[in-house]
Parts: sequence; structure tokens; C-alpha cells
Amino acid sequence: MFSLKFLPCFVLLIFTSVINAQENPEIVVTSGHISNVYCINFSPNNRFVITTGQDKTVRIWDRSLCQEFRVLYGHTGDVWKAVYTSDSKHIVSIDGKGVLITWNHDTGEVVKRNKLGNFIRTFTYVPNSSKVLVMISGKVTEVDIFSGEVTATYSSISDSEIRLTPDGKYLLTMTQEKINSLSLYNFKTGKSDGELVSEHAQASTKISVSPNGKSVASFCIANQIITIWDVESRKILSSFKFPTQNVMEMVFTPNNKDLLVMERTASIAVYGIKTGKFKKRMNGPSTIDYKAMQTGAYKVGTAWDISVSPDNKMVGIAQMLTESPGPGIPPEIFMGGILFDFKQNKELGRLKGYFKMSTHLSVASNAKYLISSTYNKNNGLRVWNMKEGDLEQYIPTSGVAGASADGSVFGAWVISTKEKPVLTVYNAKSLQPVFETMEVDALSDICFNEDGTKMMTQELDIDPKNYLNNKYFFRIWDLTEKKQIGQRIEFSTTEMPIYKSVKMSPDGNFLIAQINSSELTCWDLSKGKRTFSRPSQIGYEHLLDFVPNSNKILISKTAIEYNVEKRKMNADMEWFEWDYSTGEASEKYNTGKEGVLFSGDFSDDGKFLVTGQGGYFNDVHFNVVIWDWETKKPVCEMPGHHGEIKLVWFGAKGRRVDPFAFCPEPYQFNFS
Repeated sequence: MFSLKFLPCFVLLIFTSVINAQENPEIVVTSGHISNVYCINFSPNNRFVITTGQDKTVRIWDRSLCQEFRVLYGHTGDVWKAVYTSDSKHIVSIDGKGVLITWNHDTGEVVKRNKLGNFIRTFTYVPNSSKVLVMISGKVTEVDIFSGEVTATYSSISDSEIRLTPDGKYLLTMTQEKINSLSLYNFKTGKSDGELVSEHAQASTKISVSPNGKSVASFCIANQIITIWDVESRKILSSFKFPTQNVMEMVFTPNNKDLLVMERTASIAVYGIKTGKFKKRMNGPSTIDYKAMQTGAYKVGTAWDISVSPDNKMVGIAQMLTESPGPGIPPEIFMGGILFDFKQNKELGRLKGYFKMSTHLSVASNAKYLISSTYNKNNGLRVWNMKEGDLEQYIPTSGVAGASADGSVFGAWVISTKEKPVLTVYNAKSLQPVFETMEVDALSDICFNEDGTKMMTQELDIDPKNYLNNKYFFRIWDLTEKKQIGQRIEFSTTEMPIYKSVKMSPDGNFLIAQINSSELTCWDLSKGKRTFSRPSQIGYEHLLDFVPNSNKILISKTAIEYNVEKRKMNADMEWFEWDYSTGEASEKYNTGKEGVLFSGDFSDDGKFLVTGQGGYFNDVHFNVVIWDWETKKPVCEMPGHHGEIKLVWFGAKGRRVDPFAFCPEPYQFNFS
């Protein structure tokens, strides 16, 4: 039996970092990036690799193991760049909102958070210092990464990028006077100390400086020529034609012998600096022939960044890679860093994890079991013993799952040895099936009424010849009598409920859902008809829970508004009650907090509400909050998650809370 012994907060699955010292790194089930990776860099001590990306994280990887070492949470925008300081003790990163963060590598803690400006998303680290250079108001500005203070402001340059020579003396800038030349600009004196002039008359589009500062390379997209200069003599070392315009990045090797030119497809050409001669190609070319993609194996790459390890042994690429081993086989998509042996020209490993999307969380009415549904390579329900922390049962499913509000039953589309999946409902106390049917052919969602006596299945009739003829419908089942109630209720694609945004009323007589036409709608199940609808902002409104002893459902709403005075977006969390029997809505209540309320659950006595919070706006708050329902005031806040909290549950006696984040990572909090 698999067992996880835990801290008082009862962590069942840890997919995010627990702050710990480098000498005693945490044991984690790594998740890896879940979207595009924009940056990859090695630590100066050759031990670690860092990656950043669209998922707003900075991830530290053990270079030798290709395993995730720690995840740094704190950015609210896409993270575009991250580098180590020269002593490998700190990491500096910047996101698309212009927030520069300095991290302690050993602990993962934020040392300093500094807002530079909304349109700043890059910086240049000054080697062997605590300074970075950024462009602020068109001027080269020096900022201390520990204090956040501006320590110096220099003159403006006619360039959008700061390229600093390793000695910190010059900036390599493009000039407006001579578009085919680069200026060795002494930014401290405001004067040019010479020029690097190419043999052609066109402007450069990519520029790279060698680690020792003695060589500079440029690429001209107009004529596809790469030029390499010797900085000291200002003379051209080599100049050669590159076969494509799709140059994404150029980087010198740390031993200053070779230039690596990476195409947009992630293919890398290696050239000698002094001779300009082609040496080899790494990470072979992508498939660009669409006929070949339809008939055979293929590989399609999209690259963002490239880096070479300080010891000259490894090359790291930040890329998205789509691969299929043969015709008719669905492709696998990888987003992350790939490490190559530079000398042997072979792939060493991929910086990835085992990402699992959580689609469901419920707790048995006896509070003994926690049931979680995970969507990944091994889709299924996992039943955890909440007292022992043991994984007691694994049930292979399609990923679709649901449970009654009182925790008496849970259901899933179970994959077994039979010819097709079986819709199965389990008693949550005994874990034994109480209802099974193979009548369901294509299940997209299920939900239950409060006591688990009724179930809704959202289904699809597929026309394999013409998808426009597909029919969408839901059915209601009496689980006590083990039979379908009435006829199936069909709806159009515009009436289709958004995934996991449909709930059955406690008495089982109404369905409330957000639907594709951006509406909130109610079906009267006894009549099989829609009764009331109102506009709904998909993504910023969420169905939380039914208000006890009423015909109302609580709905969260995030009000997005631009604050002109503060020059930022406000994202106020609000909620309102919707009476699904009359179609009337209450006034909105502003919680005084920012973000998105993704989930909510009332205590059995209706006195308290627990909510799960998330969203990426001005500040990051992934908190569980307990509210006094009568006063609408927060009683306590419980931080700890590093992702949007999509599901929460209140214990039967109102003394325990179980939240479940997108990460995913179940926690348990005691509440008195």
C-alpha cells in the first residue's frame, strides 16, 4: 500500500515546493511547466538549470538528474527571463507586468519584489554585482536587486535591448546613423568608443556577445548574413550566409570557440568563430511537410531560448515539441527544457514532470475517505484514507467524476475489462458500487442532488459521418429505484453547459448551469424545459454552492475595471444570490478582496461559508477563507496553496476544511 506520512496540515499529494534548505531539498512529485517556456539558463556553479514561462513560475532543476528541484511562485504575469547571480546564491526574474523578483536559491523565498513598469519585461544582469540594467523611460537605469533602489541613471540609447560586455564597460547598440554597424557605447560616459562595421549595407536583427567579451556576432535578416567581429581590433573574423531567415537566438560557447545559431524550429547550427565554417547540426530539423505529417512519423518544434552550460558540456533549449511516432498515432506535446550533450550531440533528458489536472474532489460523509479525480496519462479516481494518509483504492476512469453534497455517494465513468466504460455510482462509506449502467455511450459530465438520490448525466450522440449532426442531451436518474426518470432532455451547442459549471438543486428538481452562449440558465426537470436565464461572464463568474434553506444559488463574480489614477486593473471579488425559482438576483456583495472565487461550500448549519480563491492580477492570493454568512465578514484566512483553489469542502461538523488546488495539492485545515 502506498503511504504518505505528513505534516499537521495533512498534505496528501505535494506538487509544489515546501521551503527547505539546499542541503535538505524537498522530496516532490514534479509537475513541470504546463504551458510555453520562454527562458532557460544554467547556474554558474554548473549544478542547476532554471526555466520560466507562461505558467507564471520559475522552476529550478537539478542538472544531472533532469529533475525539478524547486518551484518559485510569486509572479502574476508570464515570466520572460531569469538568471542566476554570479555566486549562484540568488535568482533574478521578471514578468510581463514589469515586476522584478530576487529569490534566495537555497530557500526559495522572495528577497525583493520590485515593480519597474508595465512595459518592462527584460533586464541585463551586471556580472559579479548586485545590479541589473533596465530601460526605464528610454534611459539605461541601474537597479539594486536587493534593495530595489535605482542606483544610477545613464543616457538613453537608440536601441530597445541592453547588451552588456562581460567587463561591464560597453553596451553593444545598433545605431540610426549607420544601420550596418554596431556601436561600442560607454554608457557611463555617454560616448561611443568605436564601431563594428559589417560588409553589407543592412541592419542587424540579432546580436550576441561572447562570454569573454572579445567577440560579437550579428545576424541580418534582409540578406541572411551572420558576421562575427573581434572587439579589440574592430575587425571581422568571419562572415557567412545562413540558410534561413528564421533565426531565434544566437549564443557563444563559454570557451569562446563556437557560435550556436538556433532557428525558430529549435534546430541548431554550430559554426566556428574564427573560420565561420559549419561544424554540425543539433536537435535535427522539424517536419514542415504537412503531407508527411499525415502519413508518417514527425516532429514539430517551436523554440524560445537557448543556453550553454558554463563547463561547455551541455546545451539547453526552451521549446514546445510535438511528436508522433507514426501514422494515425496521436502526437505527444512537450513544453519545457531539453538538455543536450554538446560534444556527443545527443539528447540527455527533458525537464518535465508528471502534470495532473484535478477534475474533482469530495469527502465521504463519514469523513474517512477523500476521493480525488485526476486527468493525465493515468486518468482515475484515487481514494485516500484521511486518517492514515494511505491511498486505499485506484479506479481507472475517463476523468469524469462527481459526488453528492452530503458525501454519501460518488460516481464516475469507470474503465474496466468490459467492452466499454461503465457509469458507476459508489457508496462513499463502503466504497462498494450501488448503481451501474452501460447505457451511457459518451459522457461529458455528471452531478448529483444533495443526498445522492438523483443523478444527472450530460451526454452526446456522435454522428461519425457529420459532427454537425451530433446531439447533446442530459438524463436524470433515480438512484434509489436504479432507473432513468422521464425522457432525455436535448439541447443545442449554444445551450451546452460549460465543463464543471452545472449543479443540481438539493431537491433534485432543477439544473443550474453556465452555458456556451454566455448565459446562466435554469432547467425545470419536472417539465424538461428551460425556465430562467441571465447573462453570465464565463471565466469570471462561478457557481459556488446552494444557499441553505432557500431556492437560491451563490455565484461569484470578478469585476474587472481599469483604475486610471493608479494605472492598474482592479479585479474585485464579488458574489450574488440567484433565485432559480423566480429568476431574480440579489445585489452584489463586494468581498473587499482581489482575484477570482473559484469554489465555495456552506457548513451544514448554514452559518459559515468556505471559499477558494485564485487569479493572477496585481497580487497573488491563493487563500482559503472562512466567512460568517450572517455578517458576510471573513472569520479566518488560510494560505498555503500555490495555485488556483478550484474545490473546497466543509466537514460535517463545520470544523474541518479540505481545499483542492489546480496544482493539485489537497490540504486539510482544522477550524474551530
